[in-house]
Amino acid sequence: MSMKSNSAFQRLQAEYRRLAKDPIPYLTAQPLSSNLLEWRYVVRGPVDTPYEGGIYQGKIVFPVEYPYKPPSIYILTPNGRFKTNASLCLTITSFHPDSWNPSWSISSILNGFLSFMCDTSATFGSIESTYAQKRKFAYDSLSFNIQDPIFCELFPDITNEIKKTLEERTAELSTINSNSSSNINNQKQPIISSTSNSDSSSASWFNNLIGNLMILALLAVFALVVRFILNSTAEIQ
Repeated sequence: MSMKSNSAFQRLQAEYRRLAKDPIPYLTAQPLSSNLLEWRYVVRGPVDTPYEGGIYQGKIVFPVEYPYKPPSIYILTPNGRFKTNASLCLTITSFHPDSWNPSWSISSILNGFLSFMCDTSATFGSIESTYAQKRKFAYDSLSFNIQDPIFCELFPDITNEIKKTLEERTAELSTINSNSSSNINNQKQPIISSTSNSDSSSASWFNNLIGNLMILALLAVFALVVRFILNSTAEIQ
């Protein structure tokens, strides 16, 4: 192992312990179990931003010369702000080695990334999307992340949180669908009742008409009989 790589490992181990002791708001990070030079991080969308409610995973790849050379940073979860799985051009990344400061830490890198994510400035690797599209990405980010086995391995607590949220969403949708079906059935019943009442009214009207016609027919027959009797009486006289 070279002196440079040994220095990088020592620095990263120290930063790992610091992150465990002093967590960063909205952010968490873990190294791969197989490679200390590659870390996965998770960003929770801050409140009052299009990313609120979203959970975004990314990775940081450190050079063996770290902390004397900057890392590369990627985002893996679709988000509407950056291209996925593409090295991002930020002042804290390998795109700008001249502006890198060896005193910067993983906390500095992630805070800088989150600040730029919530900004609208364009850079290499950024994309444009509407507010509604970002909100849709935030909503879909949960189900996207738990399909990644590395995410589930490194962030089991967040994985369980996501699974619980997705179960609640499923239950809520089931309730909404059930209520919608009940409302449709309730709307059908008055229509059927109205149709039945209309049919009953039509039948009653028809029966009354037949009854009246029969009475008129009987009266006409009675009149003819009376007339016949009167004529017969007159002829006899």
